[in-house]
Amino acid sequence: MHQGTLNFRRNTLRRIRQITKTKPTVICICAERAGIIPEIGEEAAPLWATFGYSDSAVPDVLSGNSRLIEELPIELPSLMETVRNQEKDLPYDSESPLFRSGLELFTADQGQN
Repeated sequence: MHQGTLNFRRNTLRRIRQITKTKPTVICICAERAGIIPEIGEEAAPLWATFGYSDSAVPDVLSGNSRLIEELPIELPSLMETVRNQEKDLPYDSESPLFRSGLELFTADQGQN
């Protein structure tokens, strides 16, 4: 997803949803770009977005061996249509984003407030 649409490929999304419907699933997505992930966001337990660090950090943070508290640095849109309707030079103006910029993110051992 380095260019073009921000939607997941249908086959990829279908496979992820098949898995999340059968078992609680931790989903980790690379968020170099603000992907369209409403179905994944609703069905993941939990959803984790990475922003440019190594894959080896994922198990360390999920297991509690490393601690991470961050704020979401970008908006994650809910629909590609809202992305198309955004002003190109105005940040944080998408209509009904799935997750807003600045949302506090926590690791599994810290819980959510």
